[in-house]
Amino acid sequence: MKKNVFRHLVLIVLLLLLSAAGAFAVANDHETIIVGGNSAYPPYEFLDKDGKPAGFAVDLTRAIADVMGFEVKIRLGSSWTEMRKALEREEIDILQGISHSEERERTLDFAPAHSFVSHSIFARKGAAVVHSLDELSPDNS
Repeated sequence: MKKNVFRHLVLIVLLLLLSAAGAFAVANDHETIIVGGNSAYPPYEFLDKDGKPAGFAVDLTRAIADVMGFEVKIRLGSSWTEMRKALEREEIDILQGISHSEERERTLDFAPAHSFVSHSIFARKGAAVVHSLDELSPDNS
């Protein structure tokens, strides 16, 4: 269980670039690389008070693009489902911030991780011990 949670929640892989070579290939095909992400994941990806993409992943993507000499446009959607469909329809070129999984690796190419994020559950002393994510569901209250 813990390994499964670790695999799905702890490993946050940013798809900044599929690879340096892939990025250059995309850059040659388009003037601007369109990078998709999820607007509901601060501090990594979110919309600022002016509705513009912001966050650690957004800043890192822009910095890499600057160093590599190409333009990026960040498009943050309201859900991963929306953004995965945008990738499939070729409305965006890459996704940043998507968690790695064996299932996703069958259809997506992942860049090496630049950071690892741990998720934890904190509770008051004496509270019931949580054994699974299902126990956190509102349906189980």
